[in-house]
Amino acid sequence: MIKRIGIFLGITFIVSILIIAQTTLSNFIWLIQADMPVTLVMIVTKLFEDILRMMVIVFPIIFIVNLIFFLVAMMISRYTSLSKKRAYSLSGGLGLFLISVGIPFLAGGIYGLTGARSVIGKITFTLIGLLGGFLFGKHLDKSKLETS
Repeated sequence: MIKRIGIFLGITFIVSILIIAQTTLSNFIWLIQADMPVTLVMIVTKLFEDILRMMVIVFPIIFIVNLIFFLVAMMISRYTSLSKKRAYSLSGGLGLFLISVGIPFLAGGIYGLTGARSVIGKITFTLIGLLGGFLFGKHLDKSKLETS
């Protein structure tokens, strides 16, 4: 049980870093398209700053959403023939898709995570969620094999 919690927290941390990086990099892409002077040093510096500053906000959001959706995936995979990897992948992808659509909807059109403004951003969020869910399901399968 402790190992599962550690895996869950680790995956949530990785997904949070990827979401923050995607948001920061999409902002820099926008600045470059607007012919603003952007250097590699600026990008790297801001990326690390954003990870440190935004983690306080992003991690709890990802934690809560993943917790809810992964619990549902656990029940679905337990009572159906759907594999854990697929169930957790789908739940992670759906959770982050709903974050990318739901936050602006609930906040009256304000994007808290600006990386999800575009369709490509929403797709990227969903793919990051799919990856996180897949990794979680894969590690659960591994830990199940190790304990049997």
